[in-house]
Amino acid sequence: MAPRLNSSKKWTSLPPELLDQVRSVFEEAFEIQKNNGKFITEGRIYTSELLFRAGYTEKGRLKQANFEVSIDFAPEKQNALELIHLAIDCTASMMETYFAEEESFIDMPTEWKVIEIDNRRVYVQVSTTNSTLEKEADKLLGESAEDLVVGDDTEVIETTVKKMLGIDDVVPGEDDEESEDGDDTPDDGRNRKDH
Repeated sequence: MAPRLNSSKKWTSLPPELLDQVRSVFEEAFEIQKNNGKFITEGRIYTSELLFRAGYTEKGRLKQANFEVSIDFAPEKQNALELIHLAIDCTASMMETYFAEEESFIDMPTEWKVIEIDNRRVYVQVSTTNSTLEKEADKLLGESAEDLVVGDDTEVIETTVKKMLGIDDVVPGEDDEESEDGDDTPDDGRNRKDH
C-alpha cells in the first residue's frame, strides 16, 4: 500500500482490533459477497497523511479489488477517529457501486483523484494489488513491516494515534491504582512486616 504523499515515510498501522471491526462491518453490509470471497482492511497513519484500503478477493481468484482513500492529517489539530470514519464511508460507497455494477471498477480512478466531502479534500483511487502477495514479495525482498516502520517519530505517532482512538497499552494484570499508603508502587509482599 503506497502513500499519496512523497513525504510520507514513517508510519504506524491502524490498530488490528479497529481493522477487524471495520472488516466485520463490511461483511455484514455485503453478506452475499462475504459468502463468495474475503474482505481485507488495511490502514496506516503517517506524520501528514491517513491512508485506508478496503479490498475484496473472490474465492479462487488472485485479483483483489481495492478501494483506497488518502486524507491529509495533522495529529495535533485533527481527530484521527473522525478521519478514519470518513475514509471508511468513502471506501464503502465505492465498494457498493462496484458490487452493484461490476463494470464500474473500470470507470474509477487508478491514480489519486481529489473529491470534496463536507468541505474536506479526500483523495480516492482503486487498485488490483493483492495484499497477501504484496506481503509475500516484501518478505522475499527482505522487507517486513518492522523494517518499514522506522524513525524517531514512529513511537510518537503510534502513541498519539492510540491516545486519539482511546486505545491503551495496559498489560493484563497490572494494577494502576495507588496502594492504601499513598505509594503507587505495586505491593508484591516485600514491604510487609509480619507481626
